[in-house]
Amino acid sequence: MPTSSRTTDLLIIWAAPLLAPVFILLAWAAGPEAFEILIASDTSVFEHAVGFVLLLALLMGVYILATRDLKPFPGLRPWLIAWCLGVGYFLGEDMNWGQHLFGWQSPDFFLENNKELETNLHNMSSVFNQWPRMIVRLWVFVAGFLVPLAWAWPRRATA
Repeated sequence: MPTSSRTTDLLIIWAAPLLAPVFILLAWAAGPEAFEILIASDTSVFEHAVGFVLLLALLMGVYILATRDLKPFPGLRPWLIAWCLGVGYFLGEDMNWGQHLFGWQSPDFFLENNKELETNLHNMSSVFNQWPRMIVRLWVFVAGFLVPLAWAWPRRATA
């Protein structure tokens, strides 16, 4: 990989998480109206950015499943299917399944059972809120720490 590409990748990986709090503070400093538009509302720039990133992740997973030969990697297909299902769930829940985007009112079931009167499941039960969060944390730990460690260790041990 060329150095410039690696530098760009590292910049993106480190800059986004470090600049997000700065963006939030600047929006807060700009005043309540700006903060509402940029960060706090259900139709904020931040909310749509999160949905956009989740949509890209879902599309990338589906694209890989549809176009790549995964036979040499037998465990990858179920992993990618689980990824797509999980990202699809988070995308739908985060965007309230399109409620604020398309401007519909929640069906009666959600008005009666959802504490924020939105078309989503995560405001109704910890099973749909805390459990998926726990699964994502576990997923990030396995995919972001254990898998890279397991791949790096045999190379070092057998070098």
